[in-house]
Amino acid sequence: MTQQNHQNEDVNLSRTLKSWEVNSPLPQGFERNVWNRIRRAESPAASPFEEWIAALRTVFQFHRALACSLLVVAAAGGVGLGKFHASTVVEKTNTELGERYLASIDPYLRNAH
Repeated sequence: MTQQNHQNEDVNLSRTLKSWEVNSPLPQGFERNVWNRIRRAESPAASPFEEWIAALRTVFQFHRALACSLLVVAAAGGVGLGKFHASTVVEKTNTELGERYLASIDPYLRNAH
């Protein structure tokens, strides 16, 4: 090809690129995500914990039902663990109180244990 052909192709390409229009809409939250990525790239490196929290925040921001269900599961787990712990503490306390009561009635039991 000659120099003239290259220039004609460049002119045609430039004309075509200038007339090109994008008609498809951007996805929801596109600009916000772009600015978040820019901010993350410019900010100092975050700790793995901070990155994990940011990832959870992003997931929960778009999936509120998932966030609510995880919150309910965590609360139910906390209640279950609390009830289990309380029952073991109550059992231990009842045993100690029973031993104290028996020792107060019969002082010789104190030496048996």
